[in-house]
Amino acid sequence: MTGGKVKVLLREDEYVETLWAERVGPDQYRLDNSPFWAYSLSWLDVVEAHPDEQGQLAFARTVEKSGHRTVRIIFDPGIDEDPEGQAVVDELVRAPHAAHVS
Repeated sequence: MTGGKVKVLLREDEYVETLWAERVGPDQYRLDNSPFWAYSLSWLDVVEAHPDEQGQLAFARTVEKSGHRTVRIIFDPGIDEDPEGQAVVDELVRAPHAAHVS
C-alpha cells in the first residue's frame, strides 16, 4: 500500500506543476518537494490524488498539513545579478532551522 515515488499534478489558476510524492495510503500521497505555484501546499503535506483523463495523478484535496510552510523570495534583479540577494539565500541555507531548501 505504501512506497514508490510518483508525480502529482497541481493546477493553480493558469499554472501547472508536478510534485514528487510517496504513496502513503489509498489515493493518499506525501509530497516530497515544495511547490512553486501552489500556495495552499507545502513539503510533506499529505494529499489525495486521482488519475485524470490522461492517467496522471491529479491533486484533489489536502488530507493532512505537515506544519511546514513554503516561503518564496523573488529578487529583482535576479539572484544571479545581485550579490546582496545571494547573501540572503546563503544565510537562509546556513540557518539551523532550514530543514528543506529547494
